[in-house]
Amino acid sequence: MHLFYLFLIGFLASCSSGGEQSALLQQEIEVPDLPPKISQQATKRGPLADEREFRIALTGALRGEVQPCGCPTLPYGGFARRELYLKDLQGEGFPVFQLDAGEALLKGVSQHGRRDAVRRGTAILEMMSMIGIDVMTLGPTDLIAYATLENFSPQDALVPPLLSGGWVAETSVDFPKAELARVVERGGIRLGVIGVSGGTSGPEIRDQFRREDVVSIARKGVAMLPDNLDLILALGSLNTEEANQLAAEVDELGMILMTAESGEGESFRTHSGVLVVETPPRGRYVTTLRIRMSSAADHEFTVSGSEHDAYASLLERRAQAVALSREGLSPEKTEALASAESELDSLTAGLNLVEVVDRPLGSRFKGETSVDSLLTAFLSDLIDEAEQIAAPVVSEVQPERFGTPSACVSCHVQEFAQWAYTDHKQATATLVERSEHKNPECLSCHSTGFGEPGGFGEPTPFNLGRFGGVQCESCHGPLAGHPEEDDIAPQSIEEETCLRCHDEANSPEFSYEEYKRKIRCNRG
Repeated sequence: MHLFYLFLIGFLASCSSGGEQSALLQQEIEVPDLPPKISQQATKRGPLADEREFRIALTGALRGEVQPCGCPTLPYGGFARRELYLKDLQGEGFPVFQLDAGEALLKGVSQHGRRDAVRRGTAILEMMSMIGIDVMTLGPTDLIAYATLENFSPQDALVPPLLSGGWVAETSVDFPKAELARVVERGGIRLGVIGVSGGTSGPEIRDQFRREDVVSIARKGVAMLPDNLDLILALGSLNTEEANQLAAEVDELGMILMTAESGEGESFRTHSGVLVVETPPRGRYVTTLRIRMSSAADHEFTVSGSEHDAYASLLERRAQAVALSREGLSPEKTEALASAESELDSLTAGLNLVEVVDRPLGSRFKGETSVDSLLTAFLSDLIDEAEQIAAPVVSEVQPERFGTPSACVSCHVQEFAQWAYTDHKQATATLVERSEHKNPECLSCHSTGFGEPGGFGEPTPFNLGRFGGVQCESCHGPLAGHPEEDDIAPQSIEEETCLRCHDEANSPEFSYEEYKRKIRCNRG
């Protein structure tokens, strides 16, 4: 988790006037002890200009996630919660721009469950459109979806505005409608957004797409934009070297908003006078930039922090005053609001200030949303697809593929007894405890044979009883007919076997050697 985010949460939680929001944040996150000071850049006031205040809600590297998962240390995220948070953010009374840095459509190039990729990618684009994403930059894995998935052609009307990232199709691939740069305008604020996609490109797209270096892409984007914009920013999937190169060589950029290259370090930094912000992956946070510009568009940003806590504090005070004012403007409430505004004016004169917060999409965000029905239909479709695939073929040539533990225990009594005391045995029970035992997003890893030939599709009590838990065949492969048939033998356990489920998203503390010892049967 980013250091600045934790610092801000600690500050809000300790504020006696923090109200319900601070209490909720304390419930969601246990805040560790932190250093008393965060190093900050020196304040540099520039020429005075009209004040412009707005918000940017940044996401990126969604990687196929549509709803929160209970597996990680921080079970946040989901489109429904994001929509509810955005409504809260819009309630602050300032223009809100929703930007996505891409890498959204695929869970993984070769990950377990890839067969649902067309349906998943289409649903993600539609939900992005429904919640009002202003623009998304296509990343390399997004291009893989368009280049390699058969029948993946979402309707333009159901897709958010897309930026090409500088990619150009060299084959007849059905490339989506996308621009290199786009002006996004709301509430009198005009942002110029340039899509810049960098990083490495996989073999799936290397022969079908090409792009120039990121600096050339950004300069072309700048040339396409009109004058008199409030801010020009680059948006996309980049690595640190590429972001630094952009900051140093493209003078017109005021910000670079990108997917996180790693999970370590702060969520923001300044390079060559340009603010670089990385957003955490998988949509579990919304990186929120509260921006107040009181200087020229090309004047560098000062990030609020330990030396400028007054800015974050005043934003909080003003938000509270506005909330109180909705109950009716008394002289005291009017005076409180005017006082906060006056102090903000004094503090921000000649500065371009920004507060950067990684906001967790936790369980406090509850309520009906526009994406509910689409999400329900998407999950129902996954169950139907799994049922069709799992339907057994009754023939002597292709018998049922999964033997289940009742077949294994006859020879492997000791291993079965050891397995019965592991967390793998309880994997489906944990879903029942959270009422998620009918969720196909969870069943693929918390059960055995879900959506596999000879396994199960519909999560009935009978199927969950028979295939519940991470059984022998989850790791060793389908074994019906073993040991009678010589060509049916258990697969050896490799690290890649475990990573199908114990990936970075769902098992962030995974250690192959340590976890393998916990299984305890250790038979390969």
